[in-house]
Amino acid sequence: MKKKFWKFQGNELKYTNQIIRYGLKSKFISFNRRLEQAWSKYHNIKYSITTNSCTSALHAAFLAIGIKKNDEVLVPNLTPIMCGTTINLAGGTPVYVDVNKETFLLDLDDLKKKITNKTKAVLAVHMYSGVCDLKSLDSICKKNKIYLIEDCAEAVGAIDKNGILVGTKGDISCWSFQSAKQLTSGDGGIIGTNNKSLGLKLRKKSNLGFKALSADGDNISIKKDERQNPKYKRFDQIGFNYRMSEFSAAIALAQFERIKYFISLRRKMGKTYEDIFKHNKYFQYQSTKDSFSTYYTFGAFLRNDIKIKWENFRKKFIQNGGDPIYAASKLITQEPAIRNNLIGHCFKTCKKNCVQNCRGTPNAKFLQKRLLLFTTNQKNDKEVQTQRNAIIKTIKYFNLDNKIFFGIFQGRLTSTSDKILQKFPKKWEDEFTTLKKLNYDYIELFLEEKINSKNPFWSEKNRVKIRKKIKDLNHKKIIICDNYCLNKSFSEKKTYEYLIKVLKILSTFKQKKLIIPLNDSINFSNKKNDNKKIMNNIIKVVNYAKKFNIELSFETELFPRNLVNYINKKKKNQKLGITFDVGNIYIKNSNINSIFNKYKKIINHIHLKDRNTKGKNTVLGEGLINFNSFFKLLRKVNYSGEITLETHRGKNAIKTAAKNRELLTEYI
Repeated sequence: MKKKFWKFQGNELKYTNQIIRYGLKSKFISFNRRLEQAWSKYHNIKYSITTNSCTSALHAAFLAIGIKKNDEVLVPNLTPIMCGTTINLAGGTPVYVDVNKETFLLDLDDLKKKITNKTKAVLAVHMYSGVCDLKSLDSICKKNKIYLIEDCAEAVGAIDKNGILVGTKGDISCWSFQSAKQLTSGDGGIIGTNNKSLGLKLRKKSNLGFKALSADGDNISIKKDERQNPKYKRFDQIGFNYRMSEFSAAIALAQFERIKYFISLRRKMGKTYEDIFKHNKYFQYQSTKDSFSTYYTFGAFLRNDIKIKWENFRKKFIQNGGDPIYAASKLITQEPAIRNNLIGHCFKTCKKNCVQNCRGTPNAKFLQKRLLLFTTNQKNDKEVQTQRNAIIKTIKYFNLDNKIFFGIFQGRLTSTSDKILQKFPKKWEDEFTTLKKLNYDYIELFLEEKINSKNPFWSEKNRVKIRKKIKDLNHKKIIICDNYCLNKSFSEKKTYEYLIKVLKILSTFKQKKLIIPLNDSINFSNKKNDNKKIMNNIIKVVNYAKKFNIELSFETELFPRNLVNYINKKKKNQKLGITFDVGNIYIKNSNINSIFNKYKKIINHIHLKDRNTKGKNTVLGEGLINFNSFFKLLRKVNYSGEITLETHRGKNAIKTAAKNRELLTEYI
């Protein structure tokens, strides 16, 4: 006997055998009723009604709220067509709302603009298990006295950022048991509500309109003789045969009994994808912060400037052993069934025949073309690993694994006549504009005691400007290099107090990193007492940085053993490491690759510069350092993080920086 299908390892066979053995009309309570009761208990809702599909459930929902001609329902354009057609079939008009680029869900600002006196309801679709902001939606709907309907087909068991279980906030909520969903009965659906009147309407609309039905599923008792009398009137409203079969209900119930298990599998695969994509600058994945997703699928898109065809990415992914990714459905307004029949509109931007040229949902249009949807239905760790390896290989094949961000040191984009290397630019704001044009990801700002009075970092007014400038860059992290400790020892109380002051200001930024170059001869010696004082103050600084989630990196040339040991011990729990200065290390030891390999586990930042025969800075690529070899090593060890050019300006700072950026592309 062949092994059972892996998903059906619960009571599926037992329950279906009971139906076969005892018949569809046994003395036992029906599986439909058992499923409804279990569903209501789990979601803490009063009424649940099984259906043969989620599409049927949606249609019944719109019928139940009494949609009439000219009534409008707001629905996201980035969602399956059924969300629009069921509104139309019920007699209403779908109004297409844009989505948010981060969440892929209803854009609340666009939604509010499109509410009119014709609006009957909002359909909140929890796409790909991304969870809509249910608290805000509930507030909007109550304020405007309109219905909130939740489409939970892809989000069973998900929880929003406010701790609200999906399907418990809407006036009506609909779920799916289709074959690809977290729980499956082959096909099927279920409707939930806390409103008795709506519950009764939902049951009748999905059960042919029988008058002898109640909201809670207990049929009104009618004597057999009366029911079989030709004068008996069975139907008191128009309904449809949307009933779920007993076999489907039995399988769905068995599946529901293992809901925690199925959700845990999906979340394991979803979190694996998230770990892969979260540091990758080429992809943006669906993000509904602080919510609990059950990952029906994992959605991500390639950013604007990546010229890779969806089909080619998918083909290579399959070749690498991956379970095929798929594309987002066409927007509702792009489907011929909608366009040809002129169903719905997108409000103020609309003219006649709007759906044939809908311009009212630009974010939805943007996402639909770019979305890559990855499967999350892997059944064990082996399959998860196979999927993980496949996506990593595919990303590498298309050279999209570059987690390296290239920046340039402040002042290196400004020419100087006095040949001072670490010169603070007078027009510091201009460097941000130049930086972006040259395709660098960030700028490394520096603090130096001599020019502190002129540095914008110390002024709140200027810090606002810095924040705005950083927000416009590819890499939105503020990175500060503070040269204070090149002249001061860490053993001094003033040093500790000064760095705490810097960290306090840094804590007001979202993403932040502080690099502390150390003069090893000042800060470390053979004297145990001095070293102890130094390490004690370093530990204080590190602990303070951890409190505010500030990444720290110590720049050192000698890699003192006590500092290295401390970082190795703490790096798992803290954002902590060492800056590897290629040019400086080369002066100490020309075999920079071996030094890098030795300390690679604690290196979290790189300073890049070239050296000539005299040991002085020179234009990148014109000195003695073999950067091709060094970058091969970075790829081999899968270095991820920032690389800052601390380079010679050359004759023309901007031209040199542009040339350096081209060289970096070649090295990578």
